[in-house]
Amino acid sequence: MATSESRRENAAAGRHVGRSVSRRGKIMNRLRHPHLVRLLGVCTVDEPIYVITELMVHGSLRDYLRHDQGRGISTPVSINMAAQVGLYM
Repeated sequence: MATSESRRENAAAGRHVGRSVSRRGKIMNRLRHPHLVRLLGVCTVDEPIYVITELMVHGSLRDYLRHDQGRGISTPVSINMAAQVGLYM
């Protein structure tokens, strides 16, 4: 059973995470580039935190690469894509 102290600590940690996500969301919302998925909004009112992005026609990059569309991508292109993703993480 959780004590009232641990519940206060958990609540404080949740507020900190919410503020951090909100702050990052505001920055990401201003980013515009044809190779970036546009962030439309973030909901941090309660757990779980929701991140709303624009629709990606082919789904997630992971799904795209694991299915038929990704099979035609050459190794050099795959490496370039991985490097670009890693660069901005």
